[in-house]
Amino acid sequence: MKQIAVFFFLILMGISGISQTSESLRDGYQIFRYPNGAISSEGLIKNGKPEGYWKSYYVTGVKKSEGKRTSFMLDSIWLFYDQAGDTIEKISYLFGKKNGFYYKYKKDPAAGAYLWSKELFAGDRKEGTAYIYFPDGKIQQTISYNG
Repeated sequence: MKQIAVFFFLILMGISGISQTSESLRDGYQIFRYPNGAISSEGLIKNGKPEGYWKSYYVTGVKKSEGKRTSFMLDSIWLFYDQAGDTIEKISYLFGKKNGFYYKYKKDPAAGAYLWSKELFAGDRKEGTAYIYFPDGKIQQTISYNG
C-alpha cells in the first residue's frame, strides 16, 4: 500500500513539474534567441507576460519591431522595420487596439523611402480621411471612413 502511495505521489510531482516548466516565464528582463544564437526578442516579463518596452529582431539581427506593451497588449506607438532596417509601418496602439495614426512607408527606386499612406484609427476602426501619397509627397488619393 505504501508503494502505491509513493508511486502516485511521484506521478503527481512529475505532472506538476511539467506544467510549471512548459509555459512559465521568469519575471524580469528576458532575452529570447533564435536557434543560431541571434536575439529574437527582448523585454520585460511581468506575471509571465510581456510588459513595458519590447524589441524583436529578424534572424539576421536587424530590428523587426519595437514598442511598449501593457498587460501583454500593444500600447504605444509601434515601429515595424523591413529586413534592411528601414521603417515600413508606424502604428499608434491603445490597449491592444489601433488608436491614432497609422503610417505606412514604401521604397521608390528614384526617391527612396517615402510615406505611402496615412490613416486614422479609433478603437481599431478606420476613421476620417485616409491619404495615399506619391513618392514626391503629393496626395494621390483620399478615402473617407465613418468608423
